[in-house]
Amino acid sequence: MSEEAIIQACAAAIATEQWWKPLLGFMSTNCNKFSEGSNHTNDEYQCFLDFRSLLVDLFDTFVTKCVGVRPAQLESALFSGSQNKNRQCLAILDILTNMTNFETFKKQMIQQSAKIDEEVTNLMLKFAMQQAQNESNDEGPQEDVTELLEKGEQIVLQMQTQQMVENIKTVLNVQETGPPKCATPRVTDRERKTIFNNTIGPKVPIPAIYKDALNVKRCSSPALSPGRPVIMRPTIGRK
Repeated sequence: MSEEAIIQACAAAIATEQWWKPLLGFMSTNCNKFSEGSNHTNDEYQCFLDFRSLLVDLFDTFVTKCVGVRPAQLESALFSGSQNKNRQCLAILDILTNMTNFETFKKQMIQQSAKIDEEVTNLMLKFAMQQAQNESNDEGPQEDVTELLEKGEQIVLQMQTQQMVENIKTVLNVQETGPPKCATPRVTDRERKTIFNNTIGPKVPIPAIYKDALNVKRCSSPALSPGRPVIMRPTIGRK
């Protein structure tokens, strides 16, 4: 399997609900543990470690299974692709790297908490209006409030997941049918960068794509070994 084929298969795996739904679900479930302020709590940092472990597990199992190679082979292809300035590879590494930055993760969790509150509240209002309509028409008993809340949260998660998948497909240039075709992009580099920064950034901690693949940002938290870039699986969540 060629290096390009491995990178394309990796991009296709990351641009799926199976990859994003567990990650966004974790963020939605745990975002209420984070609060504004420069001081970081043990609970916040432990939550970050748990998220990073989930990311590693998904990469080790789901992504490598989709690609059909061993983790070491996938890492080697990604590293080689970064040295060759493969744009699709750089985007993949950018996603993986910046999702392991504690400072950015905390900011995103705070934003996620506010967004979920707003979206679930809007859905609950719609449910309440529908129930009132059903009651006036004698169309059955009212649903339990807890069940409605759970239903609303699941709907919000599904909506966020679908939006994320579509955005990632554009950023990683993953086609709807067949493997990605990097030589014939559907959008220009400027358009892709705009989508990357404006639509994906608010969802997960992903900044602009690197200009130099080797100039990788280090995680500001003490969880990673000093001086080690977090562009490969062993440096994500490994102690």
